[in-house]
Order: sequence, then structure tokens, then C-alpha cells
Amino acid sequence: MQLRPLSHGALLRLLLGLLVLIAAPGAAPRAINLGAAADVSGIAVLAVGTAVLVGTNSVSGWASMWSISTNSVVSPTILTGPGGTPRTGVANGISPDGGFIVGALNKTGSALPFQLDGAVWSRTQPTNPTIVPDLSDPFPSTRLRDVSNTGLAVGTSAQTAYRWTSGTGGTALATTNASSAWAGAVNGNGTVIVGSANDLTVAHPVAVRWVSGVYSVLDYSYSAAYGVSPNGQFIAGASDVINNAQLELDVVYWKDGQRQILRDGNGTPIAGQALWATDSGIIGGFAGPPGSDPIDAWIYIEGMRSPISFDIWWKQLTGTTFPIDVTSSPAAVERDGELYLTLEGGAYFAQVQWAAPADGNRDRVVDGADYTIWADNYLGTTNVGFATGDYSGDGKIDGADYTIWADNFNPSGARALTAAAVPEPSSAILALCAGGAWLALAGGRRLVRCCF
Repeated sequence: MQLRPLSHGALLRLLLGLLVLIAAPGAAPRAINLGAAADVSGIAVLAVGTAVLVGTNSVSGWASMWSISTNSVVSPTILTGPGGTPRTGVANGISPDGGFIVGALNKTGSALPFQLDGAVWSRTQPTNPTIVPDLSDPFPSTRLRDVSNTGLAVGTSAQTAYRWTSGTGGTALATTNASSAWAGAVNGNGTVIVGSANDLTVAHPVAVRWVSGVYSVLDYSYSAAYGVSPNGQFIAGASDVINNAQLELDVVYWKDGQRQILRDGNGTPIAGQALWATDSGIIGGFAGPPGSDPIDAWIYIEGMRSPISFDIWWKQLTGTTFPIDVTSSPAAVERDGELYLTLEGGAYFAQVQWAAPADGNRDRVVDGADYTIWADNYLGTTNVGFATGDYSGDGKIDGADYTIWADNFNPSGARALTAAAVPEPSSAILALCAGGAWLALAGGRRLVRCCF
């Protein structure tokens, strides 16, 4: 029998099928309750499927560490003071590789609750921290907020941005024309530190960074930087984008030092804060009006048109509803396509293979290939899932999924491809929808949405 070469259409479908198989999730989505006493503020991933979280046991008031493997949670380990003696305090951050943990303990013998000792723990020696020296102050106090893989810890001491390493000790981070400053985060190798400073020129806080010790202002608007990706490329924060006298801070991030404003579907800046960033350009935080509790946690993947509510994003990717109303996502880390998050609104840990809405082949671009996945599986009843076109997560592949794809169509996303018009089912295709027949569609003028 003579073999005939595959047609272009058949070859395209074969390649798309391979992409779907390659992009199949490596681990099942997980949502794990850590218990009502957990107040988690930092996370590191030691291996795919294994996570270490740090924070505070809100019942005992002790800095604590939780380890998660498969679907089990190890009881929290107390991060003690020197000599193994528990002291009330908080663990604020953990290095990306999980080797170091930093935070603050109530100062021994002090009757003032705001006097703190900065503490650095090794993950393998949680009962033997290093207490870092305070900078000179009438009421000395130091709070460490983050730490690099090299053990460089950053935070605040005596209202001054502070850094500490075991080799050089504790020193103030140099600033220019600032009355005070704080350091909130450091990248993986310790070369990029971010935070905020009270700038004397504009008379308000501004987002700042230190690159290899060199100070610069990221944004002269009323602003702050809260998180930095391990590679140092992405910085998460907030800024008074519309200059309304500090009445509202809006969600922003900086890529290579350039400010990016996150907007809703109408193009309006989103009130809230970005708290963390990953090397892949995933940004997360919360949205909410000034003076109120956070309304909603959100996720943004670079190249998307606008952020998406965490609850909706989780439902689309997993087909399940998240167990709690997530009001904030204070920390996250990404590895090998898996995103690990700590969530507020309840002490939860979550793990999911990330993707942008309607990015069925998970190539960081919502384009014609993702439309073809939907079209090839339209009204299908087997293997229904995100990778086969169920972009809404409702267990069906129908017109609602097409709408999500069309609303997020962005072929010039994070991995820029040749821009094209949104493919739209033509009037000829309308007659074929009922029978489930599909033709390859060329890009063209938007006409009407079909097959609902």
C-alpha cells in the first residue's frame, strides 16, 4: 500500500495534538489547608511537588515553618531563639532555594513590643538562629523581610534600609536625598534589593532599588516596591498612577526597570498592590479600594491583556472551585511550569500548572493554535479539560470557551508572533456548527460569535 503525505491541515492537527500532550500537567492541582493557626508569608520549592512555607503560628505567636510533600503537611516546626528557647516573633521570608529563613523575634528583656531582633535561620537548623546587630538608635530594633540564596538578608533597622551577611555584618543601604528607607525583598543571588524611601525632593515615599549596592529611584510617584523575581528582572509594587494625592495606589510592576501599569478590560488602572513576581513574568497581588480590606487576589502572566481573578483563573485551569474566597496571595514561586502559592482568606497552600486564559497549548501566547484546539474539540465529551479547549472550566467545550479565547486573543504576547486578526466563524461555518463540522479559518473581519 502506498503511503500518502499528510495534508497541511492534518499535519497541523497532529502537531497541535503533540503540543497538548507535551503540555499536560506534571502534577495534579492541590489546595491544602494548613490550619487556622497558620499565617504564612513566604514559600520556597526544593523540588517539584515539595514546598517549604514560613510564617507565624497565630495561636502560639512563634515563628514557624511548614513542609509539604505530596498531599501531606508536616506539623509546623518552631523557629526558636538562640539555644532553642521559643520567643514570640515572625518569619517573613525564605530564600528561593529554601536554605535560609529570616524574620524578627521580640527582643529579650524589652517591655516595648516594637523592639525586635532580626533573626536568620538555616532551614536545617531551626533552633540556632543568628541574631543580627542593630543599627544605632535610642530604641534599637531590626526586622528582616527577605533573604537570598547566598544568605544576604534585607530589612529595616533604625528606620533605615538594612542588609546583613555573615561575612560583612549589618550595614545601612546607601540612599540619596532620602530621610528614611526600608528594604522589602532581594533576588536570588543578592544583587537586586527593592523597597521604598521617603524622598525629600517630592516629600513622599517612592519605589527604589539597589543593584549591586547602587541606589536608584524606580518611580517618583507615591509608590513602593514589594517583591522581586529570583532573576531580578521583574519587580512587583504599587504606584499612584493617576496622581490623585495618594488617594489610590494602583497595581504596577517593573520589567528591567521600566514601569508597567496593569489595567482592567476598560483600560482603567487597577487599585491594589502587586506583591510578588517570578522569573517567568507571573505577577500576583490583590485588588481593593483605599482603606478597605483586599477585595480579590489576582494573577497576571506577562502578555495577558489584563489580570484575572485568582478564583476564576483556578476554575479555568482545574475545573474546580477553590475552597475559600482568596483575598490575597502574599507569596509565590514558580518552577518547571508549576506555580506554588501561599494564600490568605484562610491558611492555604496551592499548586497548579500555570497558563494564561485560553492558552490551551501553554506557549505563553493566545493565538490561532489555541483556537484550533477549541475548534477540533468543540462539543466533545471525552478528555474534556483546559488542554482540549474547555477554557471556562465548566466541563463543556462550547461557545463560552470561544468567547474567553476571543477576549484574550493576543498573538503578540510574551513570545511575540506575527500579529493577526481574531479568527471568527463565518456565516458558512454557522451552518456547519450544528453538525460539528469545522473548516480551517483565515484571519479576517470579526462577524458574529457562533455555536453557543
